[in-house]
Amino acid sequence: MHHPSVLHHGRTGGGIAYNREEFEEICERGLDLSPTKELLIDESLIGWKEYEMEVVRDKNDNCIIVCSIENFDAMGIHTGDSITVAPAQTLTDKEYQIMRNASMAVLREIGVETGGSNVQFSVNPKNGRLIVIEMNPRVSRSSALASKATGFPICLKWQRNWPWVIPLMS
Repeated sequence: MHHPSVLHHGRTGGGIAYNREEFEEICERGLDLSPTKELLIDESLIGWKEYEMEVVRDKNDNCIIVCSIENFDAMGIHTGDSITVAPAQTLTDKEYQIMRNASMAVLREIGVETGGSNVQFSVNPKNGRLIVIEMNPRVSRSSALASKATGFPICLKWQRNWPWVIPLMS
């Protein structure tokens, strides 16, 4: 087992273990508090760089990256508490293209046929390892930032198809 490790089972009893002793302590406490007696153990991404891609796909499988977004704070800071910059400033072209292609593949695999989505990535600054950490098959808080940064009305475009959707931009 590599450390640090992130352990959680829900709202309480989780934590970050930096060594075997902490790992065992957090596991014991978490299992005691878990109604299912289960824990989720994740690799820690603390210190990794975090990026987002705002993607739009239409019914003809045309996909575009509306905007790349970079979280100024490294992983370990809650996304809602992190400063974000659009477009991303420190991505290499190779990293951008990998994230672009992966974002489109994720939408296709999940089955998002039309509309806006947000795909989040983490990159290890030491070795360049890149992983998808989350995908939201809908417009999100980041969509408003992407719309403001680019002028592309992500939310308004899809409101025509779904008039009950409330636009995030005025």
